[in-house]
Amino acid sequence: MRQLPVVNVGVIGLGADWQNRYLPSLQQMQQRLRVVAVHDDVAIRAVTAAELLNAAPILGIRELLERRDVRGFLLLGANWRADWLAHQLAQRGLPVFVGREVRLSVDQVQSWHHQSDEEGVSIVPDLPLRFLPTILRLRELIATQLGPIESISACIQLEEDEWWPLGSLTNVLDCCRALLNRRLTDIEVKSHDDPPGSARLFLTYAKRPGSKSNSADISAELKISRHWDRGTPGTSPPSIEFACEHGTVAIGGSRDLHWTTDGQTKQESLQSDRSATEVLLDLFARRVIGGLIPTPDLNDLMQAIKDANTVRDTLAERRINTNR
Repeated sequence: MRQLPVVNVGVIGLGADWQNRYLPSLQQMQQRLRVVAVHDDVAIRAVTAAELLNAAPILGIRELLERRDVRGFLLLGANWRADWLAHQLAQRGLPVFVGREVRLSVDQVQSWHHQSDEEGVSIVPDLPLRFLPTILRLRELIATQLGPIESISACIQLEEDEWWPLGSLTNVLDCCRALLNRRLTDIEVKSHDDPPGSARLFLTYAKRPGSKSNSADISAELKISRHWDRGTPGTSPPSIEFACEHGTVAIGGSRDLHWTTDGQTKQESLQSDRSATEVLLDLFARRVIGGLIPTPDLNDLMQAIKDANTVRDTLAERRINTNR
């Protein structure tokens, strides 16, 4: 098999995900992705990260954007400059991987999507849930033994800093949409703030116009709880159960799943599989060198944020009606 070329990238911003997700993956993938330059608002963080990856620390963001040896950027934290950076990156015409801590509104994502489309630039958002080893294994089981998904039940925890774009809720909704290839059409709130900080909803997914899939709607039960300790957003994989045509699958983390069919239950541990972060970064590297392999794009991110906003607004309306 032909060896793929090593891709030189520059890192912009080091956030809470850096130490536990991105750094280990980049160290593991140095034959695929080579970090040649690192910029962060806190200079000492950039120096430390650059030393670990044998890269150059860059004090000014413009200097990094103008480097000729960079073929793509990992935008992992941008603070208030996200809008400006999106415009600068689109103008330079280089592929960008967008980390979960880059906070963008639907309008900002839409604007960036429009600019990148005009320039023919690949933008890959970090939507890791759909690439967990357990979710990839679920896809295999759906195709080979269990048949299509008929319903979903998911339990997630939200951080105190609720609803930010690439947290737990957005990732769950993106994963549901990707697995079902359907659109969210209805939300029914079954309970709210009982106990405090929790909610139970039923989401309805209908087939897309022109789709040849089964016409029956698919329901997803979503149980939301809140914990009040600040931490990295969406780092704990949610607990999800899938009822399929010929069996069920229970996922309680990124690498362990139980599935049942024909009355027999099997347990699988996927400890040797690549992490979701490695899979996503590998897909990004392939897009940088011109590969046409499918990846999440800004349209996926935009739809996931819209769905999360719809859930938020539905719960807010329920709260208002309850307090009247």
